[in-house]
Amino acid sequence: MLLGITAVILLYVSAEGMISITYPWLQTKSSDQIAHIDMIYRVYNGDLPKATDGVRYQPFIENGVGNVYQRASGHPPLFHALMAPFMGPLLNKGEWKKAIAVGRAMNIFLGILTIFALAWAGWLFGGKRKALFAVAVPALAVLTYRFSRVNTDLSMDILLTLLSTLTIINLYKILQGGLKIKYLAFLALLSVAGMATKASYGALLGLSLGVVVWASYIYGSGTKRKRLIRGSVIAAGICLVVIAAIGWYYYLRNYKTSGSLLTPLQVDDIRGNRSHQSYFDIFGGSQFWSLFYARLTTYTVVSTIITIFAVAGYFAMKKVNLLKAKKDTFSKWAILLLFFAFLGVVITQIKLAYPYGSINFRYLLPAILPISLFLAYGLLEYKWLKGQLVALAAMVMAWATILSIGIRTTPDGLLPGIPDWWPIIAKIYKMAATNDIPAYVTSGLFSMFIIGSVLLCVAMLRLGKTKQPQ
Repeated sequence: MLLGITAVILLYVSAEGMISITYPWLQTKSSDQIAHIDMIYRVYNGDLPKATDGVRYQPFIENGVGNVYQRASGHPPLFHALMAPFMGPLLNKGEWKKAIAVGRAMNIFLGILTIFALAWAGWLFGGKRKALFAVAVPALAVLTYRFSRVNTDLSMDILLTLLSTLTIINLYKILQGGLKIKYLAFLALLSVAGMATKASYGALLGLSLGVVVWASYIYGSGTKRKRLIRGSVIAAGICLVVIAAIGWYYYLRNYKTSGSLLTPLQVDDIRGNRSHQSYFDIFGGSQFWSLFYARLTTYTVVSTIITIFAVAGYFAMKKVNLLKAKKDTFSKWAILLLFFAFLGVVITQIKLAYPYGSINFRYLLPAILPISLFLAYGLLEYKWLKGQLVALAAMVMAWATILSIGIRTTPDGLLPGIPDWWPIIAKIYKMAATNDIPAYVTSGLFSMFIIGSVLLCVAMLRLGKTKQPQ
């Protein structure tokens, strides 16, 4: 299991590292990266920017990328405060390229922490195959293209994914053992940290409060009414702690400016060149539905094939296993927990898309645990393959991410014919060199991919043959 987790880390660092060293340090004026770096700079110097402040980091202004609006200011500053001690000193010296490199490295570190959290979740939700799922779940989660790609924006999505995963784990523990003080304290801490990272955590916060009430009902003593009242009081207490800790930011920075708790920007500022889309347009468009089967990699066909094999695994599942899960009360609660976590995040994506927002797998990352668990259960149902289907899917996702750097894709994400592999790899080296990255770093990341791929195959093969603990 440890070998497998190590392999996942190597593959993840290879894929995300490759994107991080080849992506331009300074992006376009409309990029969120500019605003996030400016906010990190401002937070480090003791300032919380407003939307109307614009980007004030002088080197960016001199490079012609100063935005009229400080787009990142609508997000609470926890992520930026965590990054500030590492990036701030370099930004103050004007060494913004080094600061961005450090920030991307820090985000990769947060991604590694997320791998451990997902491995823990795989162990908990893996049933009789705990060790196998402890490797498969993080492999199928962090190697998705959007999880690897989001680092270049230097946004808080990886931190949000980590906190969301830990929240689901904690809720699992509450459903399993009741409202213990340690779980409630951790839940309050995660709730504050999550809402201090991004408003999208609200879906997990709502789920958390509901689970607290339900756990009080099923584990508490006294009448049903007393149990519900007790759970509601505890849930309200957690909610009040969150409001007291971070609610002021949403009110003062967003609501007072735009009338919305979610953004400081007015509708006309959000609209830009985007066309209006109603809820009917969202549900009626293929872009929304493709989130559920075609966005694991940059290539629609590859993603769809992985999803089809996973779904087919459920059809091959033995009926006796389904009956056992149906009779096991706690298994039903665990499944419902994952389902409502996923549903809440999907509803958040819909709200973010209406009326001038975007549809992006990035917004589903807080639900990457239920997504990767769904894929893992389906792909591991081919028991005769000894977990190699998971290993293959993970390697393909990582390699597709690396290749996406050197391949120009068509609008629908398909490869334009058969690629010429060596020129693509040469282009990756050239793009890294443009960012002043030595060739040995690029070679090291390629080596990590090869080593990680071999180790993952070996680990999954061994785990597939080993009798798992109960």
